[in-house]
Amino acid sequence: MNAQHTHSTRTVTGIIMFLVVSVFAIYWQTRGHAFIEYDDQIYLFENPHVRSGLSLENIQWAFSSVYAANWHPLTWISHMLDVELFGMNPAGHHLTSVFLHAVNAVLLFTLMSRITGALWKSALVAALFALHPLHVESVAWVAERKDVLSTLFWLITLHLYARYVENPALSRYIYVVMAFCLGLMSKPMLVSLPFVLLLLDFWPFQRPALWRTETTVPTQPETIRFLVLEKLPFLLIGVASAAITIFAQQQGNAMTPLVASPLTERVQNALNAYAGYLGKMFWPTDLAVFYPFQTGLPAWKIYSAACLLGTITVVVYRERKRHPYLLFGWSWYIITLVPVIGIVRVGLQAMADRYTYMPLTGIFIMLAWGMEDLLKECSARLRRLFYSMTAAVIAACILLSWRQISYWRDTTTLFTHALDSTAGNYMALAVLGRHLERQGRLDEALERFDQALEIAPWYEYAKIHQGIILMNRGRLDAAIFKYNEAIIQNPTTVSGHINLGIVMGLQARHEDAIRNFRIALDFNPQSEAALYNLGMELAKTGKIDEAIQYYNKALKIDPDDVHCLNNLGVALAELGRFDEAVVQFTRALKLKPDFFDARSNRELALKKKAHT
Repeated sequence: MNAQHTHSTRTVTGIIMFLVVSVFAIYWQTRGHAFIEYDDQIYLFENPHVRSGLSLENIQWAFSSVYAANWHPLTWISHMLDVELFGMNPAGHHLTSVFLHAVNAVLLFTLMSRITGALWKSALVAALFALHPLHVESVAWVAERKDVLSTLFWLITLHLYARYVENPALSRYIYVVMAFCLGLMSKPMLVSLPFVLLLLDFWPFQRPALWRTETTVPTQPETIRFLVLEKLPFLLIGVASAAITIFAQQQGNAMTPLVASPLTERVQNALNAYAGYLGKMFWPTDLAVFYPFQTGLPAWKIYSAACLLGTITVVVYRERKRHPYLLFGWSWYIITLVPVIGIVRVGLQAMADRYTYMPLTGIFIMLAWGMEDLLKECSARLRRLFYSMTAAVIAACILLSWRQISYWRDTTTLFTHALDSTAGNYMALAVLGRHLERQGRLDEALERFDQALEIAPWYEYAKIHQGIILMNRGRLDAAIFKYNEAIIQNPTTVSGHINLGIVMGLQARHEDAIRNFRIALDFNPQSEAALYNLGMELAKTGKIDEAIQYYNKALKIDPDDVHCLNNLGVALAELGRFDEAVVQFTRALKLKPDFFDARSNRELALKKKAHT
């Protein structure tokens, strides 16, 4: 018995080592990858709270902010901790995500083997989770830290739930609820987790007597009513999280209204996405960081997707007694994708690889357990062939993931690959245009923006950046035309109103500029750019006291904005408050010692102070 236990321990240790080593082996290349100029700037290098690292003030901001159209304080804190440990070196940030992914794979393996007792099937599920190319996006993209972090708490919640089911106790139940709350504070996708807990009650726990397919089950039977009531606290917390998420996304103008995208289009896209994720799981090619939302999908495509999904649903339901894992896995897949399947449409994408990070686990379970049942009726030779094919699939996943990870090397490589992998990808063209704009290659950038607008004439982001380039070239009227086009297309565009205000300020149309900055603040009261530029325009019109108020509000959001510090100092000096002005100039110089304007203004303020 001891020998058997030792062998089992060695086997488990070997599986865990394989998962960890294989994950780090294929993702190790990310240590040389750059940040991506697509959400990474929002989450990291243009976010003053994250960029300044871990502090009490930043932690308070994380819990009180709905920045980036989300409320996920633990995700913000994890990024801040990375900055404390690694600064702004991308390598450390990438490897933290890789570490979390490896931990998630181990937790999934130990969970499945614990609740089913099936060691090798659990190992296969975990290996597919760890190595599948569809999961690359969640790990290789620093801005998707929320995926790997929330999944960590998802799996911890399931481990604690399994412990609770083995020996129900209030203290154990509370731990499950706490882990669930931590997951929601990492990413709200965990709202579907209460339904997964009910699925676990069905299989493998078989808690209700009427669901039992085995004569010996190590738990006492419960009524379905009891099990539903048991999940009620989770459901209520999930509803609260969903309400906060909807509020955050509305504040960030991230939700597409029904007028712009009718419900029928969303349902059609959802059916296509459910089928599309399955297709990409079995044949993971042409993976892209952005898949454009398509209107007017061919009828055959929608009907085919609906027939596929309906057929699978009927089959797994009919087999629920003989093969309960089929209904479990399929329900896991369908339910966990609901929050991101596009019925409530957030963002412009039709689907996203990152959305499959946890949902595909259900399909992996169906495949692992289903293959074992099929092999029971096969000869030893055929079983060996199946095992060889399984090893080949794992090897193929490793190779395909390695290649997919390489596309995440930098912005240009990633979005060029997206253009090659998809049709009509206006987002990829616009991001490449913005990247070229940052590099000063303005003619090439304008060309990319033009290409994006040929595909999506309504896409205000491209118009705004065309306006920025025109403004920097001194073509102010042409820039205003572009900004107005963007605002007509999307009246809630904060960036459009801010840039229009900046151009009007350059034309000395100060009241028009002030009006646009105030409109921008109506849509986003936490826009540092709108607050700062409004302060500048108010100062130009002689409203110094009000300008100081807006400068101070801007500095609460970004305390390291040296230009805002300098302008605040100038405003204070105009009011004769020289001591306060010198403090602001000194703060600016500490952040940027070669800031000539701040140094000159500081010297002038000191001279004026000496003469008073």
